[in-house]
Amino acid sequence: MPKYLSIAIVEEFIFRILLFASLIHYISNKNALIFSTSVLFSLYHFPTNGIYFVSYFLAGIMYGYSFVKFQSILIPTGIHFSCNFIQGAIFGFPVSGIESDGLLNISIIPHEIYNGGSQGPEGSVLGIMVRLAIILLIYTLPSKQTNSQFLKYPNDFKS
Repeated sequence: MPKYLSIAIVEEFIFRILLFASLIHYISNKNALIFSTSVLFSLYHFPTNGIYFVSYFLAGIMYGYSFVKFQSILIPTGIHFSCNFIQGAIFGFPVSGIESDGLLNISIIPHEIYNGGSQGPEGSVLGIMVRLAIILLIYTLPSKQTNSQFLKYPNDFKS
């Protein structure tokens, strides 16, 4: 469990806090920023085929969109942790190419299209469909009151 939590925290800190919050000064359109950081998120996972690229790209969309919609790093970190934990610690599938020993430790014949092969289900067509469903769920969920100062920085840092 600690490895899944630390991976989620580190990756979300890098992609949502460091990159997203820094690039907002250069890319003011949040949709373009979500798209850009999602491409970087996908490349960070070294996809070896188109399905892996699309799956990790959609994961970046899922985490980035939840970060912007709910204005909290906790939501994308929680989603990221939950996905990795269920895939690895519960089912025993590889997570982003890292072997896992799970509670159920299900054994499958690796197939890149149907079950993600060495990447695990997140790198499969099923993984893509699940991510699209989660993005749709995030879209339909109501967000709390918006903070007009979210990701806004003062133009002048002088005292």
